[in-house]
Amino acid sequence: MQNSKEAGNSPINPIKDFSEELPASLFSETLLPFIHKFGICSISVTKEERNLFFEAKSSLRAKLWCRLCKIRPYCLLWAIEHEEDAGIWGGLDEEERRKLKDSN
Repeated sequence: MQNSKEAGNSPINPIKDFSEELPASLFSETLLPFIHKFGICSISVTKEERNLFFEAKSSLRAKLWCRLCKIRPYCLLWAIEHEEDAGIWGGLDEEERRKLKDSN
């Protein structure tokens, strides 16, 4: 089985790959209501489960929820662009988002 580099595919870089395709205005405050309306964290979990996204002990469980979300890249971009410093956004915690941003 070929890995992604051997097959000619590079790994997805959500900052580079999605931000180049989307208009800058999409990163304004109008994206947050979209995330809250269509994100799996808002529509598929209970109010108590939403707290998972802001509790360190539950971060793995929250990240698993994020993997199922179709708008995960947009959520991650919003969190990085707005330097969100709390919780799991787009499947990454604050430290992971900072490292991703610094690597680009």
